Amino acid sequence: MGSLPSLLQRYRSALEALELNLALPFSSRLAAAELRLSSWLASANASPRTTPLPDLRFNGTLCTTPIAKLGALHAFFSALYTPSPLPLTFEADCAMLFHHLLSSLPPEVASRLAVPFTADEVSASLRFANRRASAGPDGLPYRVWLELLPVTGPLLADLANDLGAGAPLEVQARSVILPKSGDLSDLGCYRPISISNSFVRTLARMLSARLLSAAEYLLPWNQAAFLPGRRTTLVSGILQGLTDLSAVSSSASPAAFIVVSLDQRKAYDRVRHEWLFACLRRLGLPALLLRLLGALYGSASTRFSTADGLTALVRFLSGVLQGDPSSCIIYNLTLQPFLDLLRAWGVGIPVPGLGFLTSLAFADDVLTFLSASAHGLHQWQMLLTALTLYQRTSNAEVNVAKSSFWLVGTPSPADMPATLELVAALSA
Repeated sequence: MGSLPSLLQRYRSALEALELNLALPFSSRLAAAELRLSSWLASANASPRTTPLPDLRFNGTLCTTPIAKLGALHAFFSALYTPSPLPLTFEADCAMLFHHLLSSLPPEVASRLAVPFTADEVSASLRFANRRASAGPDGLPYRVWLELLPVTGPLLADLANDLGAGAPLEVQARSVILPKSGDLSDLGCYRPISISNSFVRTLARMLSARLLSAAEYLLPWNQAAFLPGRRTTLVSGILQGLTDLSAVSSSASPAAFIVVSLDQRKAYDRVRHEWLFACLRRLGLPALLLRLLGALYGSASTRFSTADGLTALVRFLSGVLQGDPSSCIIYNLTLQPFLDLLRAWGVGIPVPGLGFLTSLAFADDVLTFLSASAHGLHQWQMLLTALTLYQRTSNAEVNVAKSSFWLVGTPSPADMPATLELVAALSA
Protein backbone atom coordinates (compact mmCIF):
# COMPACT_ATOMS: atom_id res chain seq x y z
CA MET A 1 0.00 0.00 0.00
CA GLY A 2 2.91 2.33 0.66
CA SER A 3 3.70 2.47 -3.05
CA LEU A 4 0.13 3.34 -4.10
CA PRO A 5 0.61 7.16 -4.11
CA SER A 6 3.62 6.77 -6.38
CA LEU A 7 1.72 4.45 -8.72
CA LEU A 8 -1.22 6.85 -8.87
CA GLN A 9 1.10 9.73 -9.70
CA ARG A 10 2.68 7.76 -12.53
CA TYR A 11 -0.79 6.79 -13.77
CA ARG A 12 -1.91 10.44 -13.83
CA SER A 13 1.27 11.42 -15.68
CA ALA A 14 0.62 8.71 -18.26
CA LEU A 15 -2.94 9.96 -18.78
CA GLU A 16 -1.69 13.53 -19.23
CA ALA A 17 0.89 12.36 -21.76
CA LEU A 18 -1.77 10.41 -23.64
CA GLU A 19 -4.08 13.44 -23.67
CA LEU A 20 -1.27 15.61 -25.03
CA ASN A 21 -0.40 13.02 -27.65
CA LEU A 22 -3.99 12.89 -28.89
CA ALA A 23 -4.18 16.69 -28.99
CA LEU A 24 -1.09 17.15 -31.18
CA PRO A 25 -2.05 18.34 -34.70
CA PHE A 26 -0.60 15.48 -36.73
CA SER A 27 -0.74 15.88 -40.49
CA SER A 28 -1.10 12.11 -40.76
CA ARG A 29 -1.56 9.18 -38.41
CA LEU A 30 1.78 7.86 -39.60
CA ALA A 31 3.45 10.59 -37.57
CA ALA A 32 1.88 9.34 -34.36
CA ALA A 33 3.84 6.12 -34.68
CA GLU A 34 7.06 8.16 -34.65
CA LEU A 35 6.35 9.14 -31.04
CA ARG A 36 5.81 5.65 -29.71
CA LEU A 37 8.51 4.35 -27.44
CA SER A 38 8.52 1.19 -29.49
CA SER A 39 9.69 3.09 -32.58
CA TRP A 40 11.96 6.14 -32.47
CA LEU A 41 13.19 5.94 -28.88
CA ALA A 42 13.91 2.25 -29.05
CA SER A 43 15.74 2.57 -32.36
CA ALA A 44 17.73 5.55 -31.08
CA ASN A 45 19.14 3.49 -28.24
CA ALA A 46 19.71 0.32 -30.24
CA SER A 47 23.28 -0.75 -30.93
CA PRO A 48 24.39 0.23 -34.44
CA ARG A 49 24.35 -2.64 -36.91
CA THR A 50 27.79 -2.18 -38.34
CA THR A 51 30.68 -4.41 -39.21
CA PRO A 52 33.08 -4.63 -36.26
CA LEU A 53 36.19 -2.52 -36.66
CA PRO A 54 39.39 -4.33 -37.60
CA ASP A 55 42.34 -4.17 -35.26
CA LEU A 56 43.53 -0.57 -35.11
CA ARG A 57 47.07 0.71 -34.90
CA PHE A 58 47.43 3.88 -32.82
CA ASN A 59 50.60 5.49 -31.50
CA GLY A 60 52.58 2.37 -32.37
CA THR A 61 50.23 0.04 -30.48
CA LEU A 62 47.90 -2.55 -32.03
CA CYS A 63 44.45 -2.22 -30.45
CA THR A 64 42.59 -5.54 -30.58
CA THR A 65 39.98 -5.39 -27.80
CA PRO A 66 36.75 -3.38 -27.96
CA ILE A 67 37.86 -1.14 -25.09
CA ALA A 68 41.23 -0.49 -26.72
CA LYS A 69 39.61 0.32 -30.09
CA LEU A 70 37.16 2.76 -28.49
CA GLY A 71 40.04 4.37 -26.62
CA ALA A 72 42.04 4.73 -29.83
CA LEU A 73 39.04 6.28 -31.61
CA HIS A 74 38.54 8.77 -28.79
CA ALA A 75 42.20 9.75 -28.64
CA PHE A 76 42.62 10.03 -32.42
CA PHE A 77 39.59 12.22 -33.02
CA SER A 78 40.11 14.29 -29.87
CA ALA A 79 43.54 15.16 -31.26
CA LEU A 80 42.13 15.78 -34.75
CA TYR A 81 39.45 18.16 -33.45
CA THR A 82 41.93 20.07 -31.28
CA PRO A 83 43.76 22.69 -33.36
CA SER A 84 47.35 23.75 -32.93
CA PRO A 85 47.81 26.74 -30.59
CA LEU A 86 46.68 30.04 -32.05
CA PRO A 87 49.81 31.66 -33.56
CA LEU A 88 50.95 34.97 -32.11
CA THR A 89 50.81 36.32 -35.66
CA PHE A 90 47.15 35.34 -36.14
CA GLU A 91 45.73 38.86 -36.50
CA ALA A 92 48.49 39.94 -38.87
CA ASP A 93 48.13 36.72 -40.86
CA CYS A 94 44.39 37.28 -41.21
CA ALA A 95 45.00 40.83 -42.40
CA MET A 96 47.43 39.57 -45.05
CA LEU A 97 45.02 36.91 -46.30
CA PHE A 98 42.02 39.25 -46.27
CA HIS A 99 43.83 42.14 -47.95
CA HIS A 100 43.27 40.65 -51.39
CA LEU A 101 39.88 39.03 -50.76
CA LEU A 102 37.70 39.69 -53.80
CA SER A 103 34.29 38.89 -52.31
CA SER A 104 32.01 40.61 -49.82
CA LEU A 105 28.29 40.96 -49.28
CA PRO A 106 26.67 44.08 -50.73
CA PRO A 107 24.86 46.01 -47.96
CA GLU A 108 21.42 45.30 -49.42
CA VAL A 109 22.13 41.54 -49.50
CA ALA A 110 23.49 41.60 -45.95
CA SER A 111 20.30 43.37 -44.85
CA ARG A 112 18.20 40.68 -46.52
CA LEU A 113 20.13 37.95 -44.71
CA ALA A 114 19.68 39.72 -41.37
CA VAL A 115 15.87 39.53 -41.18
CA PRO A 116 14.45 37.17 -38.51
CA PHE A 117 13.90 33.54 -39.45
CA THR A 118 10.33 32.50 -40.22
CA ALA A 119 8.23 29.36 -39.96
CA ASP A 120 8.21 29.24 -43.77
CA GLU A 121 11.99 28.78 -43.72
CA VAL A 122 11.58 25.96 -41.21
CA SER A 123 9.03 24.35 -43.51
CA ALA A 124 11.30 24.66 -46.55
CA SER A 125 14.24 23.24 -44.62
CA LEU A 126 12.26 20.23 -43.44
CA ARG A 127 10.77 19.55 -46.86
CA PHE A 128 14.21 19.49 -48.46
CA ALA A 129 15.59 17.16 -45.79
CA ASN A 130 16.08 13.47 -46.46
CA ARG A 131 13.24 11.94 -44.48
CA ARG A 132 15.08 8.64 -44.32
CA ALA A 133 18.14 10.22 -42.75
CA SER A 134 19.26 8.80 -39.43
CA ALA A 135 18.04 10.47 -36.28
CA GLY A 136 20.49 12.10 -33.91
CA PRO A 137 21.09 11.21 -30.26
CA ASP A 138 17.55 12.25 -29.22
CA GLY A 139 16.04 9.73 -31.66
CA LEU A 140 13.64 12.18 -33.32
CA PRO A 141 13.57 11.86 -37.13
CA TYR A 142 12.73 14.72 -39.46
CA ARG A 143 9.22 13.38 -39.95
CA VAL A 144 8.22 14.25 -36.39
CA TRP A 145 9.07 17.92 -36.93
CA LEU A 146 7.44 17.93 -40.36
CA GLU A 147 4.21 16.23 -39.30
CA LEU A 148 3.88 18.62 -36.35
CA LEU A 149 4.76 21.63 -38.50
CA PRO A 150 1.93 23.90 -37.26
CA VAL A 151 3.53 23.65 -33.81
CA THR A 152 7.19 23.02 -34.59
CA GLY A 153 7.53 25.62 -37.36
CA PRO A 154 7.08 28.67 -35.11
CA LEU A 155 9.03 27.00 -32.28
CA LEU A 156 12.08 26.27 -34.44
CA ALA A 157 11.94 29.74 -36.01
CA ASP A 158 11.89 31.26 -32.52
CA LEU A 159 14.80 29.03 -31.50
CA ALA A 160 16.84 30.13 -34.54
CA ASN A 161 16.17 33.78 -33.72
CA ASP A 162 17.01 33.28 -30.04
CA LEU A 163 20.31 31.65 -30.98
CA GLY A 164 20.89 34.45 -33.47
CA ALA A 165 20.47 36.89 -30.59
CA GLY A 166 23.15 35.14 -28.54
CA ALA A 167 21.38 32.36 -26.64
CA PRO A 168 23.61 29.31 -26.02
CA LEU A 169 22.90 25.75 -27.15
CA GLU A 170 24.62 22.52 -26.23
CA VAL A 171 24.87 20.46 -29.41
CA GLN A 172 25.54 16.75 -29.09
CA ALA A 173 25.98 14.45 -32.05
CA ARG A 174 26.81 10.87 -32.70
CA SER A 175 29.42 10.02 -35.28
CA VAL A 176 30.24 7.06 -37.46
CA ILE A 177 33.39 6.42 -39.44
CA LEU A 178 33.30 5.33 -43.07
CA PRO A 179 36.28 3.44 -44.52
CA LYS A 180 38.23 4.95 -47.40
CA SER A 181 40.88 3.23 -49.46
CA GLY A 182 44.09 2.20 -47.76
CA ASP A 183 45.15 0.38 -44.62
CA LEU A 184 42.03 0.15 -42.44
CA SER A 185 44.10 -0.38 -39.32
CA ASP A 186 45.06 3.29 -39.77
CA LEU A 187 42.39 5.64 -38.38
CA GLY A 188 43.48 8.21 -40.94
CA CYS A 189 41.84 6.00 -43.58
CA TYR A 190 38.35 6.66 -42.24
CA ARG A 191 35.98 9.55 -42.89
CA PRO A 192 33.98 10.74 -39.86
CA ILE A 193 30.32 11.63 -40.40
CA SER A 194 28.56 13.48 -37.58
CA ILE A 195 24.82 13.12 -37.05
CA SER A 196 23.37 15.82 -34.83
CA ASN A 197 19.76 15.95 -33.73
CA SER A 198 17.35 16.57 -36.60
CA PHE A 199 16.24 19.94 -35.22
CA VAL A 200 19.89 21.08 -35.15
CA ARG A 201 20.34 19.99 -38.76
CA THR A 202 17.14 21.86 -39.61
CA LEU A 203 18.62 25.05 -38.14
CA ALA A 204 21.87 24.44 -40.03
CA ARG A 205 19.95 23.94 -43.28
CA MET A 206 18.12 27.23 -42.71
CA LEU A 207 21.49 28.93 -42.26
CA SER A 208 22.88 27.17 -45.33
CA ALA A 209 19.89 28.25 -47.45
CA ARG A 210 20.54 31.89 -46.62
CA LEU A 211 24.24 31.56 -47.43
CA LEU A 212 23.51 29.77 -50.70
CA SER A 213 21.08 32.51 -51.69
CA ALA A 214 24.04 34.90 -51.60
CA ALA A 215 26.66 32.49 -52.99
CA GLU A 216 27.18 34.51 -56.17
CA TYR A 217 28.51 37.38 -54.03
CA LEU A 218 30.62 35.16 -51.75
CA LEU A 219 32.41 32.70 -54.03
CA PRO A 220 33.80 33.16 -57.57
CA TRP A 221 32.87 31.00 -60.53
CA ASN A 222 35.95 28.75 -60.25
CA GLN A 223 34.79 27.24 -56.92
CA ALA A 224 32.34 24.64 -58.18
CA ALA A 225 31.38 22.62 -55.11
CA PHE A 226 27.78 22.31 -53.92
CA LEU A 227 26.65 25.72 -55.14
CA PRO A 228 23.56 26.61 -57.18
CA GLY A 229 24.18 26.15 -60.89
CA ARG A 230 27.72 24.81 -60.48
CA ARG A 231 28.89 21.26 -61.16
CA THR A 232 32.01 19.11 -61.06
CA THR A 233 31.96 19.24 -64.85
CA LEU A 234 32.98 22.91 -64.65
CA VAL A 235 36.41 21.88 -63.36
CA SER A 236 36.85 18.81 -65.54
CA GLY A 237 35.51 20.56 -68.64
CA ILE A 238 37.88 23.53 -68.39
CA LEU A 239 40.84 21.29 -67.65
CA GLN A 240 40.05 19.04 -70.60
CA GLY A 241 39.53 22.06 -72.83
CA LEU A 242 42.92 23.50 -71.85
CA THR A 243 44.58 20.15 -72.48
CA ASP A 244 42.95 19.86 -75.91
CA LEU A 245 43.87 23.43 -76.84
CA SER A 246 47.48 22.86 -75.83
CA ALA A 247 47.71 20.02 -78.32
CA VAL A 248 46.60 22.32 -81.15
CA SER A 249 49.01 24.77 -82.71
CA SER A 250 46.98 27.97 -82.88
CA SER A 251 46.82 31.47 -81.47
CA ALA A 252 44.09 30.28 -79.06
CA SER A 253 46.42 27.74 -77.46
CA PRO A 254 47.82 28.63 -74.02
CA ALA A 255 51.56 28.40 -73.45
CA ALA A 256 52.77 25.25 -71.70
CA PHE A 257 51.86 25.13 -68.03
CA ILE A 258 51.98 22.91 -64.97
CA VAL A 259 48.91 21.89 -62.98
CA VAL A 260 49.50 21.41 -59.24
CA SER A 261 46.87 19.33 -57.42
CA LEU A 262 46.81 20.10 -53.69
CA ASP A 263 45.42 17.45 -51.35
CA GLN A 264 44.62 18.55 -47.81
CA ARG A 265 44.72 16.13 -44.91
CA LYS A 266 41.31 15.97 -43.13
CA ALA A 267 40.44 19.36 -44.62
CA TYR A 268 36.94 19.72 -43.17
CA ASP A 269 37.98 18.50 -39.72
CA ARG A 270 40.95 20.82 -39.21
CA VAL A 271 39.48 24.28 -39.84
CA ARG A 272 40.37 26.57 -36.95
CA HIS A 273 37.17 28.11 -35.56
CA GLU A 274 38.83 31.48 -34.98
CA TRP A 275 39.75 31.52 -38.67
CA LEU A 276 36.27 30.39 -39.70
CA PHE A 277 34.52 33.23 -37.89
CA ALA A 278 37.15 35.76 -38.98
CA CYS A 279 36.37 34.85 -42.61
CA LEU A 280 32.62 35.17 -42.13
CA ARG A 281 32.94 38.54 -40.38
CA ARG A 282 35.26 39.82 -43.11
CA LEU A 283 32.73 38.82 -45.76
CA GLY A 284 30.10 40.93 -44.00
CA LEU A 285 27.72 38.26 -42.74
CA PRO A 286 25.11 39.74 -40.39
CA ALA A 287 25.25 39.16 -36.64
CA LEU A 288 22.12 36.97 -36.74
CA LEU A 289 23.90 34.33 -38.84
CA LEU A 290 27.22 34.64 -37.03
CA ARG A 291 25.60 34.11 -33.64
CA LEU A 292 23.48 31.22 -34.87
CA LEU A 293 26.55 29.48 -36.23
CA GLY A 294 28.41 30.33 -33.03
CA ALA A 295 25.69 28.63 -31.01
CA LEU A 296 25.84 25.51 -33.20
CA TYR A 297 29.64 25.30 -32.91
CA GLY A 298 30.31 26.79 -29.48
CA SER A 299 29.51 23.74 -27.32
CA ALA A 300 29.42 20.91 -29.85
CA SER A 301 30.53 17.39 -29.02
CA THR A 302 30.02 13.85 -30.24
CA ARG A 303 30.41 10.20 -29.38
CA PHE A 304 31.62 7.75 -32.00
CA SER A 305 29.24 4.85 -32.52
CA THR A 306 30.67 1.46 -33.48
CA ALA A 307 29.68 -2.18 -33.22
CA ASP A 308 31.85 -2.25 -30.08
CA GLY A 309 29.87 0.55 -28.42
CA LEU A 310 30.21 4.30 -27.93
CA THR A 311 33.35 6.28 -27.22
CA ALA A 312 33.65 8.87 -24.49
CA LEU A 313 32.65 12.41 -25.43
CA VAL A 314 34.79 14.14 -28.08
CA ARG A 315 34.60 17.93 -28.28
CA PHE A 316 34.56 19.72 -31.64
CA LEU A 317 37.23 22.35 -31.06
CA SER A 318 38.01 22.64 -34.77
CA GLY A 319 36.50 21.72 -38.10
CA VAL A 320 33.19 22.04 -39.87
CA LEU A 321 30.84 19.17 -39.16
CA GLN A 322 30.81 16.59 -41.96
CA GLY A 323 27.19 15.65 -42.45
CA ASP A 324 25.99 19.10 -41.38
CA PRO A 325 23.98 20.88 -44.14
CA SER A 326 25.95 24.12 -43.82
CA SER A 327 29.44 22.59 -43.73
CA CYS A 328 30.22 22.64 -47.47
CA ILE A 329 29.64 26.31 -48.17
CA ILE A 330 31.24 27.34 -44.87
CA TYR A 331 34.37 25.37 -45.72
CA ASN A 332 34.50 26.95 -49.17
CA LEU A 333 34.36 30.40 -47.57
CA THR A 334 37.36 29.59 -45.35
CA LEU A 335 39.42 28.41 -48.34
CA GLN A 336 38.74 31.34 -50.68
CA PRO A 337 41.11 33.89 -49.06
CA PHE A 338 44.03 31.58 -49.87
CA LEU A 339 42.98 31.26 -53.52
CA ASP A 340 42.44 35.02 -53.84
CA LEU A 341 45.90 35.64 -52.38
CA LEU A 342 47.46 33.37 -55.00
CA ARG A 343 45.76 35.37 -57.73
CA ALA A 344 46.90 38.68 -56.25
CA TRP A 345 50.48 37.39 -56.10
CA GLY A 346 50.46 36.50 -59.78
CA VAL A 347 50.13 32.73 -59.57
CA GLY A 348 48.35 31.46 -62.67
CA ILE A 349 48.35 31.42 -66.45
CA PRO A 350 46.75 33.58 -69.17
CA VAL A 351 44.10 31.66 -71.10
CA PRO A 352 42.88 33.16 -74.39
CA GLY A 353 39.19 33.95 -74.12
CA LEU A 354 39.09 33.19 -70.39
CA GLY A 355 41.55 35.61 -68.86
CA PHE A 356 43.99 34.93 -66.03
CA LEU A 357 43.38 31.53 -64.43
CA THR A 358 44.86 30.89 -60.98
CA SER A 359 42.91 27.91 -59.72
CA LEU A 360 39.97 25.58 -60.12
CA ALA A 361 38.40 24.13 -56.99
CA PHE A 362 35.77 21.63 -55.96
CA ALA A 363 35.61 22.18 -52.19
CA ASP A 364 39.04 21.16 -50.83
CA ASP A 365 40.20 19.63 -54.14
CA VAL A 366 42.28 22.47 -55.56
CA LEU A 367 44.13 22.74 -58.85
CA THR A 368 46.58 25.62 -59.24
CA PHE A 369 48.33 26.65 -62.44
CA LEU A 370 51.98 27.60 -62.95
CA SER A 371 53.66 28.84 -66.10
CA ALA A 372 56.18 26.36 -67.56
CA SER A 373 58.84 29.06 -67.70
CA ALA A 374 61.26 31.02 -65.55
CA HIS A 375 58.26 32.99 -64.29
CA GLY A 376 56.79 29.70 -63.09
CA LEU A 377 59.71 29.31 -60.68
CA HIS A 378 58.76 32.62 -59.09
CA GLN A 379 55.10 31.55 -58.99
CA TRP A 380 56.09 28.33 -57.22
CA GLN A 381 57.82 30.32 -54.49
CA MET A 382 54.74 32.54 -54.13
CA LEU A 383 52.56 29.42 -53.87
CA LEU A 384 54.76 27.99 -51.12
CA THR A 385 54.73 31.28 -49.19
CA ALA A 386 50.95 31.63 -49.45
CA LEU A 387 50.47 28.00 -48.46
CA THR A 388 52.64 28.39 -45.37
CA LEU A 389 50.65 31.47 -44.35
CA TYR A 390 47.31 29.75 -44.95
CA GLN A 391 48.26 26.59 -43.08
CA ARG A 392 49.51 28.53 -40.07
CA THR A 393 46.38 30.66 -39.90
CA SER A 394 43.66 28.12 -40.68
CA ASN A 395 45.23 24.95 -39.21
CA ALA A 396 45.13 23.33 -42.68
CA GLU A 397 47.73 20.73 -43.60
CA VAL A 398 48.68 19.74 -47.14
CA ASN A 399 49.10 16.01 -47.69
CA VAL A 400 52.29 16.04 -49.74
CA ALA A 401 52.13 12.30 -50.43
CA LYS A 402 48.74 12.65 -52.15
CA SER A 403 49.42 15.94 -53.91
CA SER A 404 50.62 15.80 -57.50
CA PHE A 405 51.48 17.80 -60.61
CA TRP A 406 51.64 17.35 -64.36
CA LEU A 407 52.82 19.24 -67.40
CA VAL A 408 50.37 20.32 -70.10
CA GLY A 409 51.78 21.30 -73.49
CA THR A 410 55.38 21.49 -74.70
CA PRO A 411 57.61 24.29 -73.38
CA SER A 412 59.57 26.31 -75.90
CA PRO A 413 63.31 25.57 -76.16
CA ALA A 414 64.00 28.81 -74.29
CA ASP A 415 61.67 27.80 -71.44
CA MET A 416 62.78 24.16 -71.22
CA PRO A 417 65.65 24.65 -68.70
CA ALA A 418 63.41 26.61 -66.31
CA THR A 419 60.64 24.03 -66.73
CA LEU A 420 63.02 21.20 -65.83
CA GLU A 421 64.15 23.17 -62.77
CA LEU A 422 60.52 23.75 -61.78
CA VAL A 423 59.69 20.06 -62.18
CA ALA A 424 62.67 19.19 -59.98
CA ALA A 425 61.48 21.65 -57.32
CA LEU A 426 57.97 20.21 -57.40
CA SER A 427 59.36 16.68 -57.12
CA ALA A 428 61.58 17.46 -54.13
